[in-house]
Amino acid sequence: MNDDDSCRRVCRAPRPSPSEATGLSPRSWRSRKKRVGLIGCGWYGKCDLWRLLQIAPVEIVLSVMSTRRMLAEAAELAAAKQPSGKAPRTYADYREMLKEKDLDLVLVETPDHWHALPMIAAVQSGADVYVQKPISVDIIEGQSMLAAARNYRRVVQVGTQRAKPPAPHRSAGPDHSRGTAREHRPSGDLLLLRRPGSTGPPDAPPPDYLDWEMYTGRHRCVPTTR
Repeated sequence: MNDDDSCRRVCRAPRPSPSEATGLSPRSWRSRKKRVGLIGCGWYGKCDLWRLLQIAPVEIVLSVMSTRRMLAEAAELAAAKQPSGKAPRTYADYREMLKEKDLDLVLVETPDHWHALPMIAAVQSGADVYVQKPISVDIIEGQSMLAAARNYRRVVQVGTQRAKPPAPHRSAGPDHSRGTAREHRPSGDLLLLRRPGSTGPPDAPPPDYLDWEMYTGRHRCVPTTR
């Protein structure tokens, strides 16, 4: 049996409903306030989280990748926006947050190079996931994320809002008015990490509130600049 057959078997396996998994009746599960964890408390993450608060009664849990100051600011805003006014639990490391295994949904709103590992860890903890675009920085990461979603039978949505409006489709497809076709090539560059050897501002130590080693993750650390 090849790997494709194994994946198909996992996909066809019966998935328990949320009410069965929690031991609650379907009505009780639907009425229960869902707990959502946010990994990455920057602009994108807060925008998606505030929008979720507008459409669903959720309880917020926060985690940040590397910037403690950003975590404190997001926690203060979340307490003001939650109907309960309750301050959310906060974690400096997403792995500690996921150890609790009490989240229904996780929003992965980290920099591009930090999408794969939090997403895989989130489905392993039993949560469904919304992960921002791009899904990964290379094919191997994307394949691993897909395999994890199928293996743990979790719902995973990728934020591909730019694929929905008609303008991106027109820019990527044939230009019938001119009789030509325009080619669209996705970029795999990490825009937030300076390339070694590139020119720019002089090197400087990272600010006290930034864990630079955590931010760069599995990628090779490069000097920071101000």
